[in-house]
Amino acid sequence: MRNDQSCYDRYVREISQHHRISVEREAELSRIIHGSRHGRTVEKAVDEMIHANLLLVIHCLRDFKKFLDFPGIHITAMDLIAEGNIALMTAVRQYDEEYVSKASGRPVKFSAYACGIIRNRMRRALKMARLIRVPEQHFAYWSKMRQLEEEHGEDMSDEFLMDKLGVGASKLRKLRQSFESRVSMLEDIAGEDGESQWADLIPSTTAVPPDCEVDCRDMNRFLQNELDRLPDRTQQMISQAFLDEKRASLGDLSEQFGVSRERCRQVLAKGLTTLRARIESRGDHAVNAERYFTVKFPACVAALS
Repeated sequence: MRNDQSCYDRYVREISQHHRISVEREAELSRIIHGSRHGRTVEKAVDEMIHANLLLVIHCLRDFKKFLDFPGIHITAMDLIAEGNIALMTAVRQYDEEYVSKASGRPVKFSAYACGIIRNRMRRALKMARLIRVPEQHFAYWSKMRQLEEEHGEDMSDEFLMDKLGVGASKLRKLRQSFESRVSMLEDIAGEDGESQWADLIPSTTAVPPDCEVDCRDMNRFLQNELDRLPDRTQQMISQAFLDEKRASLGDLSEQFGVSRERCRQVLAKGLTTLRARIESRGDHAVNAERYFTVKFPACVAALS
């Protein structure tokens, strides 16, 4: 939490170095963005407009900071700032100086236009930060419920809350459930050191077990010795078909050794049968041998079966 606050403070100091621009300059940049045919000129105008309004995102963040401490919310202030900056970039490219307010008939300032888009993006980010979807209007009720708790304490009757919030019993029950819900995220599962992540607790399906790794080293030597005892052509075919990184097909072997595909299959089958018999002759190592092939050479396992 302290690190988040230090990052936030440092970020605010950095963006405070960018000065706000006048309404006239914003209108001029808007005309360039929508009217210029030179890409570099447009990007330069967009960049100036964004940097001059980064503090707008911090201004909008104040409306949502209180929700970050609510149960089940797993998002930081810097996350919301990132979402707000994305919305700001969208607003810069969409804003037109000729926009007029329907209510007052006056031109819409860029700050008012951008704040609406930024707040909507932050509101959606807060909603998506929970595993259980919460309607957006619940955030406003949460704020009122927290304010009432601070003023009157937590022992408020349902009738009192329904009167103050203007809701019925059913709606109040849903608001209580969403307000008090506490959802465990996967990243909350950690070891005692506080550094482990949930992924560390899930066994890998591809990792070689330690005891099997020891057997594998022994079986590597045994397999090599047994392969050396096979005829030269059988050795080469088995190695190329099953042990090489780029396994050869029957067609490849047929072309290389000048025999039919069926003959290659017969040579491989006879060699693998011999290997199986010799591996099984190890007795108490038979099970480990099967696991060795399963881990190292699954294609060979299918052929040996």
